[in-house]
Amino acid sequence: MAYPAVVSLKQTIYHLLNSSHISILSPSRQALQDAHKQLIFMQKALTRSIDSNCGSMKRNKLSALDTQMREAAHQLQDSLESHTSNLFLSIPQDIPYPLNIDLKELRQEITSFTVAAKKLEKNYNQELENPYSDDDIDDNSAAIVTNSVEKMVGLSDAIADMKDHILRITRPDYFGVYVFFGDAGNGRSMVARGVYDAVCIGGDHRTFDGSAWLRIVPTYLLRHIFLNIIGRINRIAGRGRSFDCGAWVKIGPRYELRQILANIIAQINCIDQNLNFLSSELGEVELGKHLGASLKGRRYVVALDDVRDTEILAWLRRWFPEQNNGSILLLTTGVIEVAKFDDSFFQFEIPVVLNEAISWRCIKGLIESRGWVFTAAFEEAGKKIAENCRGYRLVVAKVMVALLRSEKSLNMWNKLAADKDDPIFTVDDEILEVSEIKKRLPEENVRECDFMFDVSTLINRVKENLYPKRYFLPMGIMTIYGMAGLGKTTLIRNIFEDSSILDCFDHRVWVNIGQKYQSKEILVDILHQIYPHIDKRFIKEDTKFVKDLCTQLSHKKCLIVLDDLWSQEPVHFLKKSIPNIKGELVVTTRLLKVGFFGPCDRAYKLRLLNKEESWDLLREKVFIEERCPSQLEMIGKKIAENCEGLPLLIIAVAAILSKSEKTLEHCNMVAEKNNPDVMSAQSEISKGLLPSYEALPQQLKVCFLYMGVFPRNHEIPTSTLMKLWFADGFIEPIFSETTKDFASKCLKELDESSMVMVQKGSDLETNKSCILHSVYWHLSCNIARKSKFFHAIDNYVDKSTKSLNGQRRLCIRKSILLGIKDVYDTMASASASRALLCTGPLHQYPVPLCFGSRLLKIIEALGIRLYEFPDEVVKQIHIRYIALTCNGNVPPSISKLWSLQFLIVRQYLSIKNSKSSSYLPNEIWDMKELKHLQVSGSKLPYPSCEALLPNLSSLLDVSVHNCEKEILKRIPNVKKLGIQIELEPDEKRNPLHNLNFIANLCKLESLTCVVVNPELGPDFISPPAPCSMFPLSLKKLCLSGLGYPWEYMNIIGNLPNLKVLKLQCHAFQGPFWQIGYTEFPKLKFLSIEDTDLVHWDIIFPSAYFLQHISIKHCYNLEKLPSSLIDSVQMVEVIDCHPLAINWAKKMKEENWEIRKMKSLELRIQCSWNDEK
Repeated sequence: MAYPAVVSLKQTIYHLLNSSHISILSPSRQALQDAHKQLIFMQKALTRSIDSNCGSMKRNKLSALDTQMREAAHQLQDSLESHTSNLFLSIPQDIPYPLNIDLKELRQEITSFTVAAKKLEKNYNQELENPYSDDDIDDNSAAIVTNSVEKMVGLSDAIADMKDHILRITRPDYFGVYVFFGDAGNGRSMVARGVYDAVCIGGDHRTFDGSAWLRIVPTYLLRHIFLNIIGRINRIAGRGRSFDCGAWVKIGPRYELRQILANIIAQINCIDQNLNFLSSELGEVELGKHLGASLKGRRYVVALDDVRDTEILAWLRRWFPEQNNGSILLLTTGVIEVAKFDDSFFQFEIPVVLNEAISWRCIKGLIESRGWVFTAAFEEAGKKIAENCRGYRLVVAKVMVALLRSEKSLNMWNKLAADKDDPIFTVDDEILEVSEIKKRLPEENVRECDFMFDVSTLINRVKENLYPKRYFLPMGIMTIYGMAGLGKTTLIRNIFEDSSILDCFDHRVWVNIGQKYQSKEILVDILHQIYPHIDKRFIKEDTKFVKDLCTQLSHKKCLIVLDDLWSQEPVHFLKKSIPNIKGELVVTTRLLKVGFFGPCDRAYKLRLLNKEESWDLLREKVFIEERCPSQLEMIGKKIAENCEGLPLLIIAVAAILSKSEKTLEHCNMVAEKNNPDVMSAQSEISKGLLPSYEALPQQLKVCFLYMGVFPRNHEIPTSTLMKLWFADGFIEPIFSETTKDFASKCLKELDESSMVMVQKGSDLETNKSCILHSVYWHLSCNIARKSKFFHAIDNYVDKSTKSLNGQRRLCIRKSILLGIKDVYDTMASASASRALLCTGPLHQYPVPLCFGSRLLKIIEALGIRLYEFPDEVVKQIHIRYIALTCNGNVPPSISKLWSLQFLIVRQYLSIKNSKSSSYLPNEIWDMKELKHLQVSGSKLPYPSCEALLPNLSSLLDVSVHNCEKEILKRIPNVKKLGIQIELEPDEKRNPLHNLNFIANLCKLESLTCVVVNPELGPDFISPPAPCSMFPLSLKKLCLSGLGYPWEYMNIIGNLPNLKVLKLQCHAFQGPFWQIGYTEFPKLKFLSIEDTDLVHWDIIFPSAYFLQHISIKHCYNLEKLPSSLIDSVQMVEVIDCHPLAINWAKKMKEENWEIRKMKSLELRIQCSWNDEK
């Protein structure tokens, strides 16, 4: 694989040309610059995509050129790095930098490489551009799919959701009555008005050519109606024509039928045609008949606001033709008989989102913001007033404004508290009331009360059922994406053939796409399936005939499935060819970016099967209709679990079991982790995954292959993976991107390509860890072995000297192998290696670490226990990354490693205390390239006046004594800081005093502060809290063992950018904590663990974006917030007081009963009874 070799050589030359330690003399410098320039051209050529339609002949030629480029780059890199390494090791340490170097011995080799590289790059580009013959192209015609359907096992939740979505979007062609049910003041008219405005007045793609809304009161003159309507219709003239007409009228308790009918007719018809008619003395029946005639054949929407009895509804409904052209009728009512007048009505109950506690907090919070201090008497009256509001959002807002604008009178408060029938607790007209409240509300409080009027979530839910918005109108697009082998095709085929689907579409079409599909063929395949009696060649040749067929389809409902899509081009071609087609387009793909066409389209990421579903599928395939013998059930479940939820692998293993006798002995053999038959099945499946790998850009291919150096099923910390990517030279950020941001983007693209599974971090944005499914792990290892990307040593057999020749990366997944002399000696001969990757688990007994190469750039050996820091490490002049486990001190000669960027040294079972802690050498301040420093048990030395580490962004496991002002000044760009505090009984100065200086780190984003030996108990006196510990830039904060009082949390609550807060091991002490008004404005994740907290409360609105709450080992916590905001998605309660567990269950029930949503996920665990 040439790409990593070319990039690595390019970076080697760049560092030689720009190093502060050496100065390359001319003309050697010019030779290196020419080579560097040519490497950029070569890298650009390698990043060009290879046409998926080209055949094996062309691919073989490109592969041969790729190998030549790789070997040429490796050869020059070996020469350059060996030369500079020998030079640095031979000179005395006291010679000042920079060193003047003339590469005259290598000048000819560099020049020859540049010439050869230019030729190879030219040949590679020519081969890419050369047309290939028809003999070298595979058949790309679409496969005709039979109607045979394989039974789907598992994923029943996904099937039901997708089927519901497909069926729901066909409803717009049918007539429907939608009822918004709820008491006045709770938002029913606000929601209906929002829906009406969205679909009528431009908030949605489907608009009217003329529409208006107004309220009718007894004194309203027809002349005023006409003027109002004329103005409104003129303003919206010329818009889209998905509807023909619409009207909004308010009924109320005192309605007049003639005025209602006249109002509707005036809105749905042209005014100048009906002026004389409306001013005549026609009766109600004549007006009703005229209304029905006016609506007949037209697509309309009419809203009847505040319908209070069934009599008026029945009389009006008779004049609205129920025609299946998408017409709809909207009703708002507080009468259950009206809401359930007909079984065909679609009913939306407006939930009461506020309870008494939330209502009182809202009232109290707003009034407290004006400087009021509540006495017990006011508190008691206020809670009763909140109860009288009955949770109705507009009533609460109305009361808030009234109390805010009135004098602070206890008599007035008591009067409102005693009279629940006071007019202040009623709302007659919601739309007018909202306007009045906003007018009377002080300007500085408008934003705080906006959430009272926000019904956008409810409006959007209704709109999805009415007329879902689509990027490509009017056909919607539903994408099913996920890794190969998940059963995407089987799943959608089951839905495709479902009887309920058959009845809802005029035509159904299935097209297999694949990588080599030609977009121009899609229309031919679709039309041929819809009109099978027409010859396919005739469709291809007659353009006018095809256009006529497409016109016929414009008003048909079609379900079209494009299976295995690899680019968006076929979809765009289809939409351009048949722009007005209705129905649903279903796409299956491995790539999310291919299936994302717009924010309003649906995308389903298909998950792996769980343990139960895996066993069901395996049993179904092995035993078919037979019953599984009881003695095989346990081992069968283990076999199913070993398949890691991938249906394709389960089916392959089932085939292995079916071919032989179903005995316990044979099943035990198959269940073994390294069973040859299962390994063979995994390798065979990996071949089918190869297209996913080949579709990746070169940079992502390298990133994916690197993940294979870790053991199978290993959960890889993304922070470690990204450091290795960067140290090996694969990550090259563009423009102003940081290396971390660019690496995160690469990992995200791998995830969206369905090749990697990621686990989100506590900030719910970044990825904490990732893992490869076994079949992808096998794919990575196989490609890496063939391309010589890395060589893995998993057992004694892998030690052959021949297989190690020329390998740039050595991977040892079992550390114990280094204790075998033959393996050690073989590795010592690997002189070309640049990375030594010991990725297995920590081996508790020391084994020797092999340094066969002096050109290493990476040593990842945290899994190997060493007594002392190896002397051989400081001879690796080009090294960028060191990760070791040892108890020895870091030597001063570490400063020789002028390219070192990552230094990680952990201790093995350290029992040292702070008095015996060592200091890092003073030379550490000379290592200007350091980005990440983590040396457990060592302190930073006091810096000289000129000392500075400008590139250091992460400093972990540092002593609190190192947080002195002078030291922190020398690391101004640190973004991540981890502090360890060890309390000493005889220490005169408070060690926490140094925490005051952390606020000077203005770029700090993540802070962890841990007391390793907290002194907590009833007699413990918490130390004085630092007054300015936290910089405003902080996004993530983890505190442990500090024992601060909860009052100090007010300072943390005002941090403007904080998203993650973790409180562990009595970080704060005391029985009560209340999150104050408007605190934690951006907090998303809150974790409370091991505390003596008894009562935790939240004053709303605060922590408005909180999504995840984790409470662990809080055995005293009995009282918690009475409600949660809508943004909370996860509540986790582990080993806590039973009342805390009951609270979590109540929050789940409240989330469903009040909000009518199932979005809140609950995770409960009790170790004492294993309840989950």
